[in-house]
Formats: sequence, structure tokens, C-alpha cells
Amino acid sequence: MTGSLDSAVRVWHKERKNTPLQVENTNEVITALAYSPNGKWLVLGTYSGKCLIYESSSIGKLNYKSQIDCKNRRGKFSSGRKIGGVTFINDREFLVTTADSRIRLISVDDCLQKVKFKGDNYKNENLQLLPSIDSHGNLISCGSEDGQVYIWSRSNVKSDYRIRK
Repeated sequence: MTGSLDSAVRVWHKERKNTPLQVENTNEVITALAYSPNGKWLVLGTYSGKCLIYESSSIGKLNYKSQIDCKNRRGKFSSGRKIGGVTFINDREFLVTTADSRIRLISVDDCLQKVKFKGDNYKNENLQLLPSIDSHGNLISCGSEDGQVYIWSRSNVKSDYRIRK
């Protein structure tokens, strides 16, 4: 699977290296992508701050399901900012980092944002930062442009901890 600046996502076969099995034009510059652990869902992050959700069939065919706008309701980031990273935390939920210095938890079941995490000094405006979650599914961590790692509890939207490098 590849996504690129030409707005196309390509599904490749490992033995047929020169010809993609499927090319899906998204009309959006793709900046991040992730498959769910069970391989059923694909999420594409775009430069304009959208997450495009596809369902993947057993033969690798992609079927568009929905899109989510990862943007603030008001303020300077209300038009949406680039998706920097997408990480599935289980088969049904994924984390998204955006260039408005937020991390969002989104469900593929209803295609809605469940929680938006932010920190007092957490900064992500230019880098492709990928969030991660601990093995118990309780703590979310992500690097920051200020050189620190921020950690959130899933039950607390404000950053609980900062770790200096």
C-alpha cells in the first residue's frame, strides 16, 4: 500500500511489483496512512486535515466508507491542518496527529472523533509525528517539536507528563 503527493493510493501485490492491483484517486494529497491490525480498515491522512476511511476486502479491494475532518471549530486552525501520523490502537480505533498540535482518537464504527488530546506546550506544526499507545491501551505518547515526549492518560485530555530528552 502506498499513498503519495499525486493523490492516489495504490494497492500492490508482492509478486507483481510493477503493476498495482488497484489505484484509488482521492483528490487529496496523502500525508499518512495506516491499516488496522485485522487488515479490515485503511485510514488515509491528507494535507488538508481529512481522514479518509476505507474498508478492505479479503482480496485487497478498497471500498470508501467515510471521511472525517480533523479541524477545530473556530480559530486559526478551523480550516484544517495536515495529518502527520495515523496509528491504530485496536481494530476499531485510531489516533491521528495533526499540524494544529492536537492528537485525536477516532472510531471507525461511527466515524466520529471520541477525544481530542492537547498539552500546554505540546507543539506539532511541521513534523510527521506518530502517536503510540502502551500495551494496556491506557497511555498515549507522542514526540513534540520542542524536543520532549508528552504522555496522556486516555481519561485526561490535558497532557499529564512531559519527558525531557
